[in-house]
Amino acid sequence: MNSPTKQGQNDKIKLTQAERFQQATRNSDRKSMKVLADEGYSPAFLPLANHYMKTPSQHGLAKKYAEKAQKAKVSGADEILKDLELLDF
Repeated sequence: MNSPTKQGQNDKIKLTQAERFQQATRNSDRKSMKVLADEGYSPAFLPLANHYMKTPSQHGLAKKYAEKAQKAKVSGADEILKDLELLDF
């Protein structure tokens, strides 16, 4: 007879988006941050936009996430979009 396993022992722990965001922020994990943003998690929009602002070749991505942040009414998005406008992007 098989011995019963503890309930949930083999279940993978599923983190919430907020927990995943905290982990990504803590670890400077841009890949996970991008996954969250692409899932529509609005707190991830602005950090990504700021990250992409650092590299001129990625200003298109900065604009994409800043616009998403603006639509989600995330504070700070307008400033990034203004900076991109000043850069003629």
